[in-house]
Amino acid sequence: MKKAWKVTIIAILAITLVLGNVTTALAAEGQESQMVAMSGATQSAVQITEVLPAGDVVTEQVFKLYNPNSFAIDVEYGTLNTAESSLQKTDTISIPATSTQEVTVSDPGLRGVTFYAMNVINGTISPQHIVQAGSYRGYYIYVKHVDKESGQVLAVEDKTFSVAMTGSNKTVSISPMASYTHTDGTPYKPVSTQSAVFTCNALASLDQRSVTFFYEKNIPKDYDVTAVYVNGNTTIKTETFTVKAPNGKVSVFPSETKFMLNDRDYTLQTGQASRTHIYGDGQTEYYFYYDVSAKAPERAYNISVRYKDSSGAVIAIRNVSVPTNKTITVDLPSEYAAGNGKTYEKVSTESTLQHSHKDYYKGTTYDILYKEVTGATEPYNIKINYANAATGATLKTVTKYVTQTGVSEDIDSVLSINGTTYYLAAGQATRIEHAFKDAARTYTVYYNAKGADEVKPYEITVRFRDSETNAIVRTPIKETVNIGTGARVEIPYSTGAIVLGGVRYEISKSLLPSDSSTEDNSLLSYDINGNVVLVHQFSDSRRVYDIFLNKLGRAAEGTPDTIINTVTGPSREITNFVGGGVDVIGGGTEDEADVIEPEEDDATEDDATADIPEDNPPADEGDGTDDAADENGGTVANIDDNDTPTSAFRNEDGSLKWGWIVLDIALLGIVVALAIILIKKNNQKKAENQAH
Repeated sequence: MKKAWKVTIIAILAITLVLGNVTTALAAEGQESQMVAMSGATQSAVQITEVLPAGDVVTEQVFKLYNPNSFAIDVEYGTLNTAESSLQKTDTISIPATSTQEVTVSDPGLRGVTFYAMNVINGTISPQHIVQAGSYRGYYIYVKHVDKESGQVLAVEDKTFSVAMTGSNKTVSISPMASYTHTDGTPYKPVSTQSAVFTCNALASLDQRSVTFFYEKNIPKDYDVTAVYVNGNTTIKTETFTVKAPNGKVSVFPSETKFMLNDRDYTLQTGQASRTHIYGDGQTEYYFYYDVSAKAPERAYNISVRYKDSSGAVIAIRNVSVPTNKTITVDLPSEYAAGNGKTYEKVSTESTLQHSHKDYYKGTTYDILYKEVTGATEPYNIKINYANAATGATLKTVTKYVTQTGVSEDIDSVLSINGTTYYLAAGQATRIEHAFKDAARTYTVYYNAKGADEVKPYEITVRFRDSETNAIVRTPIKETVNIGTGARVEIPYSTGAIVLGGVRYEISKSLLPSDSSTEDNSLLSYDINGNVVLVHQFSDSRRVYDIFLNKLGRAAEGTPDTIINTVTGPSREITNFVGGGVDVIGGGTEDEADVIEPEEDDATEDDATADIPEDNPPADEGDGTDDAADENGGTVANIDDNDTPTSAFRNEDGSLKWGWIVLDIALLGIVVALAIILIKKNNQKKAENQAH
């Protein structure tokens, strides 16, 4: 091992010695080269100046060589062949002390050369004195100015350009004269003010070196000025006005103060006056500003179809969703049976109305005129809708023809639709009796799908909170929502404030629809009476609502609290009219209309609840065995809750039985643990038997 180290050390020393000798030799050689170069160190390099010679067709480049030394020097010059990286000598000359000598090199076609010049010292070219330079050339272009109409040459110019040539033809830009007056006094202007781009070629002929610009007589002509219709920073459209030569005058003002474009209404803003333009005025565009109707939101929105009587009073409001990029058709019933027991007949002849999502700018409210009908005189049809209690979707519809003797229909307790079995939900009518004089035109009964959790009534809670402290400032509202019905909380808000516990509050603006924004995702809405309204439908999944309030200050002494009304029942979610339904054109899904009737002044909460029982007959609160007579002539019978399958893991109110679920999971864990222990013991016993 020690011998190996010794051999290695000796080898390293030997290599170091060899490399040291080589380095010393190279250094000596470098010093020798440096000495040769330095032998002319007192001789300054020749200086090159590029020359711009005069002439027409030139085939040589010209350079001046200056000797800055106090003695004569020899200088070699020529061109550099960049392709071969070699010097092509032209000549060697002697330049007297502090003198300049002009030399030329060949450059056919004025393609450009790379010129070099270097000192010759003691017969040896000194590389450090090589000086390279590009070449420039004075280039002449003949510019003709011609009358376009007659072809007469108005003027000819010789334009000289200094063109840098570095190996390829170069281009220059030449512009026409802005104006020209002929010797006979005729004024001219260029037909086009666009510049001409010319490619230089020193070998080009005179014709090839010519550029022609055309002119027309600058005699006064009629011209147009423009009224620009603007919305914000966007030009909507333009309108032109002709100004007569030579001293015409026009008044510029939009002819359209209101117009529709791309499905939006534009209206000229007030306070804008007409503009006067006199021939020769510099300004040719005049701007007028327009307001534009709201753009349709990028989401679905609702329209309201209001049924009105001859006095203008609203009988009912039908809210319909308009999907994005779709057009809906809303059926307008020829007759409408209101919850107040009155029947109305449509005055107009149209049976439907259409509204496209893009028609937002036209407004979202439609008024349809109806007149009261004192009583039916001709036979008519009623509809019985069989609906899914969980989704509200119609499973099937039965139409019955009603004569003077009336009509009845037994309701099936079990339905089979598209392979799915449905059971009549608890509290639904088993038979419908309809008399000729009854106002109802549509009945709805609800079913639960087999195997699905039974849909049952549930409770919702509405809480009022101080937005700053999050404290609840009023006793929460709790309402039970039955199958197919809804709940409506009405907050009087015509003054923009409510009083609770002697404190004035405003409702948080984030919960209210905005007057200026079309993006309305608000929780609350306004009704026709100026109330702020929270509407909950049975199909909604939410169970708790928080309405946040901003404190405004103490109310005046003795100011009573604001009375907040709550209404539940079918009167807030009815479609009891002939030929109802919403058809979504061009795809999409069918949206269910929500018809809301304004309350009568003397109506009570109970009246509103039972306003229109024919759409969703109210459930009997008895023991489920006796039929209850419907006040409008129908018969409402209850089905015992046990007749409809329920889930073993849910309570009566639909909530999960967590105790049973946890217990079942625990028992399952014990069974798995015992199984694992038995398997281990069995394996251990087998191992012991094999050992023996």
